[in-house]
Amino acid sequence: MAAGFMAVIVVLGVVVAVAGSGSESLDDSAPPVPASPLGAGGGKPLGCRPTDTSQQVPVSAPLGVTWELFQAIALPTSATAGPLVRQGGQRSCYARTPVGAMIASLQISARLTYSARWKAFLAHQVVDGPGKVALARERAGTGASPPLPAGGVAQVAGFKFITYGPDTAVVSLLTRVDPSTYVEGTFTVRWQAGDWRLELQPDGTPNAAGRKRSSLSGYVAWGGA
Repeated sequence: MAAGFMAVIVVLGVVVAVAGSGSESLDDSAPPVPASPLGAGGGKPLGCRPTDTSQQVPVSAPLGVTWELFQAIALPTSATAGPLVRQGGQRSCYARTPVGAMIASLQISARLTYSARWKAFLAHQVVDGPGKVALARERAGTGASPPLPAGGVAQVAGFKFITYGPDTAVVSLLTRVDPSTYVEGTFTVRWQAGDWRLELQPDGTPNAAGRKRSSLSGYVAWGGA
């Protein structure tokens, strides 16, 4: 998993500075929040009313996005695109929009990788398939990845959409390793049971690793640290 999730790349000297963020406990005792916002009778739970409706793929950094710390990783959050349902370390309820999909890809992959409650994320926020089976098998013996060291992790620096539709989004995220080195990673999320779910690679990693780059060229600058 460490090789598959871009944010695990350890880089000494990177300082995380996040506006509007808060640290979170790795050991979340709250019950899991299902990925689907649909409640009894087809209603949505309290607080799950995304107001972002734009289907236009963003060509600049989305407005209204703030960043929160999950361990040492800066993760995006939006009052209009989600996640709008928060319970301990759990996050769900994203807008069915490009911005909602992009935020979901980062939130789900980071928490799936590092949360002590990875089983809840795997059950409720991951698409069924070979990758889900592979990760469950691997984690049965290893558990979650170790906590990240503060100030020693690469952070998201940019994005570009590969494809987007109301049911599937594929987005490439660029992570800054040092001032002149970036690493690509491509994430896929699918709209299932009323929310975005992460589709894992066949080997269980959350994203398809790409090549190293020396600049943000071709990507939209976007990040919280």
